[in-house]
Amino acid sequence: GALKACADCLWLREKEWEPRGNFFRYILLNIWTECNFKCIYCSNHTDTNVLNNTKKYNIIPVIKDMIEKKVITPDTKFDIAGGEAPLDKNFNGLIDVLIEAGIKNININTNASVFSKSLQNGIQKGVISVISSIDSGDKKKFEFIKKADLWDKVWHNLSEYASSLKGGSNEIRTKYIIIPSVNDTEKEIKNFIKKSKQAGVSGVILNIDLHWLRKNFDDKKTMKRVIDLTEYFIDASNTLNTDWQVWAHIEDLIRRYNIISPDEPVDLSFIFDKTKKETKLQKVLHALSAVFKKR
Repeated sequence: GALKACADCLWLREKEWEPRGNFFRYILLNIWTECNFKCIYCSNHTDTNVLNNTKKYNIIPVIKDMIEKKVITPDTKFDIAGGEAPLDKNFNGLIDVLIEAGIKNININTNASVFSKSLQNGIQKGVISVISSIDSGDKKKFEFIKKADLWDKVWHNLSEYASSLKGGSNEIRTKYIIIPSVNDTEKEIKNFIKKSKQAGVSGVILNIDLHWLRKNFDDKKTMKRVIDLTEYFIDASNTLNTDWQVWAHIEDLIRRYNIISPDEPVDLSFIFDKTKKETKLQKVLHALSAVFKKR
């Protein structure tokens, strides 16, 4: 049986899994020791000691040892997040090691305030994708949410990364996290999409502040607003000819309000499928709206 701690995980699936070899298929590295932002939805906003006073160590020797022992292979997928990973003094060296080892799929979550030549090199080689949470459509709102006067620098760096793409499968995407009562307006979302398009990124992502979501599932009015904004985000992205994604917290909403059974291992990959997005996803969102209207 599954671990009790995993019982409510959205990604928990029970099936007969095929043997895949004795190597890591996925590694997540969270570099929690440094960040230069204090995003209002992040723990770093309220307790900087958790991140910035954590004991630091160099992970590169560990990664090299795993590569030598072939438990990390070119097929191992890496997600690297923070804090703000490029602030770590070993970040560029780590990226260089992964590229040299032939790793084909590296995803970097970054606030894009610090430009990294190693990261850019990986983008040019087609092995690194970037996701950056902007969460705003203008400088004033950005500074309020991020507590950092780096709007122009962030967009400059993202433009540089986007211009380094060589037509491979890797991407540069910007993300908008809905924070109820802070940035939950159509104008803010549309300006974000326009700015992203101007920067030349591959596409945009919509999500919701997970900490707020967990505390406010019973706030039906705001939940309805989130769903309406999701529909607006899709329509505005289509109008502006911008590729989009809606992230998995939408699935959490769908399950919680019984649009699908909480026990049903439903494949919601259509959320990421551009060819189907105006059929299945719209139907799910409309179904959610109907649920909220009845409550």
